[in-house]
Amino acid sequence: MLPYKRVEFKTYDSTTLRGNLYHAPNAREQAPIVIFVHGIGLLKEQYLENWFRHFLQAGYHVLSYDHRNFGDSDGLPRNHFNWVLQAEDFIDAVTYAAALPEVDQDKIFGWGVAHAGGLIGMAAAMDNRIAGIIMFLPCIDGSWDKSRWGERTWKEVQRHRVQGKLADGESVQFWPLTDEDAAGKGLSVLSGDCVRDWSANGQKMADQGGNKSFTGRVTLASIWEDYKTRPAAFFHAIKAPVLWVMATDDVVCGPLEFTMEWYDKLGCQKEICILKGEHLPQYFDPGFPKSVEAMLAFLAKYAT
Repeated sequence: MLPYKRVEFKTYDSTTLRGNLYHAPNAREQAPIVIFVHGIGLLKEQYLENWFRHFLQAGYHVLSYDHRNFGDSDGLPRNHFNWVLQAEDFIDAVTYAAALPEVDQDKIFGWGVAHAGGLIGMAAAMDNRIAGIIMFLPCIDGSWDKSRWGERTWKEVQRHRVQGKLADGESVQFWPLTDEDAAGKGLSVLSGDCVRDWSANGQKMADQGGNKSFTGRVTLASIWEDYKTRPAAFFHAIKAPVLWVMATDDVVCGPLEFTMEWYDKLGCQKEICILKGEHLPQYFDPGFPKSVEAMLAFLAKYAT
């Protein structure tokens, strides 16, 4: 693992978020920083260091943190996802980073994957301090997500919305961790051998990083929150430059023509990187080096 400093900061509603601050070894006195956030139900220790290494070597500091209600961060109910609140929290992460003496407060960038890609788009639409964002395979529409969750999951979500309470924290297995879940015979929302292997490896990464709280679960209320949120509706207000990385066969975020439609609507400076294949394989070769090259070129253009 890369060396880091454990940090924490308060959100607008006084929730404490905890994360890791990585310093670029050859950074100038006040250097740009990239704030990384992960997707739904995932933790800062899972896979993101693969990108950190390249960004740090290029002279950019890195901050990553666990979303509220997950991992090392505070918040209740545990394992509860809320797209809008996470976007608000990202704004608070920008405030924290801007106060660091080693950071150029005019060069604070966001990086988000999947649902976090959507939330940094919302944050950039609301906060002009953000110098640019990298949306890596972003999820941008809760109605598209609903089409993937399955009828069984949606019935449980509706039952809980009528009969349950947010505070009860009733949860569902989201990320598959067993053979049964991978085969679609368990109770997990997602399935497939590739997803199970990716999730299980991510659990090991979290454990090795000392963050042993990953269960792969989210609250049923999370899926309700997901469905009713449309991050792309905010994107017209983004003024900062955007790098949008998308994949040709991404069943997580939506068809290429769907994401391209929203990319075309962006009125800001924008760049696109299209990777061949599905969503999760882009964390590895051959998509990974192509995405890193595009990200570093984007930062070289806007962070200098």
